[in-house]
Amino acid sequence: MNTAEMFRHQRNEAMGDAVREQLYPNNQFSVQGRLLAAAKRAEQGNWFPACDGTETPFVSRSGKRLLYCFQPSSGKHGYLDLGTDIILSDEEAAAALQLL
Repeated sequence: MNTAEMFRHQRNEAMGDAVREQLYPNNQFSVQGRLLAAAKRAEQGNWFPACDGTETPFVSRSGKRLLYCFQPSSGKHGYLDLGTDIILSDEEAAAALQLL
């Protein structure tokens, strides 16, 4: 364990779970953050890489790694943010692609 990891571990032990949840409610490492992310992924259904699976990831102008995907059950296309593993809304995709 390096110095930074040891410091984080000591800090996390000193902070109670309830306090940590209040300070960092959307932290991807918090229980609440992980549950919200899992619920959002489950709500979205199965997505597959577009172009019959031949679509490849790319880096957008904003620096996010994205993958253009297709959802057969709804017939929708969308962008998967590979950093968060969540399909972006149209507004989020436009911002990530810096189209506006």
